[in-house]
Amino acid sequence: MIAILPIDLIYGEPFIKSILICSATPIVIGIALIIFLKSDKSLGIKEGIGVIVFGWISVSFFSSLFYIFSGSLESFTDVFFESVSGFTTTGASVISDIESLPKSVIFWRSMTHWIGGIGIVMFALMILPILGGGGMRIYQTETSNLGQVKFTPRIVGTVRIIFLIYLSLTALETILLTVFGMPLFDAIIHSFGTVATGGFSSKNLSIGEYNNLSFEITIIIFMILSGINYIFYFNIFRRKIRESLVAEELRFYLIIILISSILVIITLRIFNYESIRDSIRYGVFQVVSLNTTTGFTTSDYNKWNEFSQIVLIGLMLIGACPGSTSGAIKNIRILVIIKSIYIEIKRILHPQAELIIKIGGTSIRNLEIRKVKTFVTLYLLSFFIFTLIMLLTGLDLKSAFSSVAATLGGVGPGLGMVGPAENYASIPIFGKWVLCLCMFLGRLEFYSFFIILLPEFWSK
Repeated sequence: MIAILPIDLIYGEPFIKSILICSATPIVIGIALIIFLKSDKSLGIKEGIGVIVFGWISVSFFSSLFYIFSGSLESFTDVFFESVSGFTTTGASVISDIESLPKSVIFWRSMTHWIGGIGIVMFALMILPILGGGGMRIYQTETSNLGQVKFTPRIVGTVRIIFLIYLSLTALETILLTVFGMPLFDAIIHSFGTVATGGFSSKNLSIGEYNNLSFEITIIIFMILSGINYIFYFNIFRRKIRESLVAEELRFYLIIILISSILVIITLRIFNYESIRDSIRYGVFQVVSLNTTTGFTTSDYNKWNEFSQIVLIGLMLIGACPGSTSGAIKNIRILVIIKSIYIEIKRILHPQAELIIKIGGTSIRNLEIRKVKTFVTLYLLSFFIFTLIMLLTGLDLKSAFSSVAATLGGVGPGLGMVGPAENYASIPIFGKWVLCLCMFLGRLEFYSFFIILLPEFWSK
C-alpha cells in the first residue's frame, strides 16, 4: 500500500493518513502473530494449504480497508467484493463511475490484481526465503500441476525468474502504450490489467473509451503473451523453444483463438456489423480478452448475436495456458480431455492395445489424467450448482450462468445484468458473497479451499 503514496502526492489527494493507517494495520497484526504464535516446526502440506487459503482471504480483507478509509465505497459487501475481484484477477466491479474515483484509489484497485496476477504467495516466496523447505509445498499448491516446473534448483530462484518475466512484460507494454499516445497513468493501469489478465480499467468504457486501434492491437498482443505458460519464456533463454509439452500447449492455445476469432468474425459480419473491418476489430479483441480471462472490452457484446455469445462463454470456461496468470479450466486440461475421448473411442476398436495419451511426445501419467478429469468435473459441477444458487437470488438465466462463469473463470464481465456495459452493483448482497466464493474457488483451483473443510485437515 505504500506504493500509493507517490500517486497521492503527485495528484495532491488527501489520503496520506489513510494510506499509512491501512499499511500499518496488517504490519502490526503480522508482527503480533510472529511474536505470539512463533513455532520451530517446519511447514508441512497442511500449513502450505493454510497459508494459501487464509493468505488470500486475509490479504483481500486488509486491502479493502483503503476503499473504506478513502470513502470510495460504503457497503462492506461491495468493498470486500471489489478487493477479492482485484486480488483474484477477476476484474468484476461494483463501481459504476470509475472515472470519478481519486487517482490513488484507481491505482490501488489496479495494483491489487497486478499483485494477484503474480500470486500473493509467489510474491511472498520471492521476498521471504526464510520459509525454506515449506516454500516448495506452497509453490506446488499455488500452481497447476500440469503447468508446474522448477526453473532453478531453488524455489526462490524460480519465483524470481517468473517475477522478472512478469515485470518485463508490464514495463514493455507500458512503454508501447505511452509511445502510441496513451497517458502514462492510464498506460500503467492498463498494463497492470493486461499482464495480470485482470481487466480493471481507469475508464468506464474500458479500452473502448479510447477508440484507438493502436492501443487495441498492443493490448491484444500482450493479452496473448500473458496467457502463455511462463515456462515458454524461460525456454527461450535456454534455447529450447520446441520443448514438447509447452510447444503443443501453445499451438492448441493459438488454434483456439484462431478458430474462435473466425467464427465470431463471420457471425458478426452477418448479424451485427456492416463492415468486415469492424467485425475483425471488435471480434478478435473480445475473443482474446475472454479466452485469456482478462475481461477488457471495446464493444458491448451483450448486443451481439447469440452464436457469438455462446462462443465467448465457451472461451470463459476454457481459459488460456497453465503456468500463466489466466483463470478458468486451462486449455491443457481441455486438450487432455479431448485426447482421452479419442483414446477411449480407439479402445473400443482395439481392446487389447496399450494406448497412451501423449502431449508433444510426452506421456501423461494416469494419475495426472485422473486429476484432470476430477478437476473438470468439479469445475462444471460447481458451475451448475452456483448457477442454481444465483437463480434463487432473482437473476435471469443469462445473468446467473454468465456471472458464475465470469467469476469462477476470473473473467469479470459476463452477459445480461453483468454485461460489459453494466457491472455487479445490482446483484443482491447474498449473490455478491456467493460470487466472492466463486472468485476464491477459481483462483485457488478448488482443491486448496475444499481441503480445509475436511476434518482431517484440522487434526494433529
